[in-house]
Order: sequence, then structure tokens, then C-alpha cells
Amino acid sequence: MADIRKFLTTEGGMQTAEVDKSGFIEAGKKVQDEFAAGKGEDFQNLLESVRAAAN
Repeated sequence: MADIRKFLTTEGGMQTAEVDKSGFIEAGKKVQDEFAAGKGEDFQNLLESVRAAAN
């Protein structure tokens, strides 16, 4: 994937933009927490595992 991106942004002439996703991520976590509150402990543990893997 990195090779493709490198080609596209050099020889391919593609431009990219970096954006601050922190606000979106925090809002998503709030929704996830609200949803998880209605689920069992196993689901909440799974959610924490997914979040840990994303970091």
C-alpha cells in the first residue's frame, strides 16, 4: 500500500491533505460508549481491545 501511495503522490501527481481527526475520533468514542453501556461486559471488553489495537 505504501508503494502505491508513494507512486501516486510522486509520479502520479496526486496531492494529499492531512487532517486533524481527533474530534471525530472522540465523538465516535462517545457514541461507542453509549452503545456499549447497553451491552454486557464481554462487549465492553471487546470494545476496549479494539481501541487498544488501534493505538
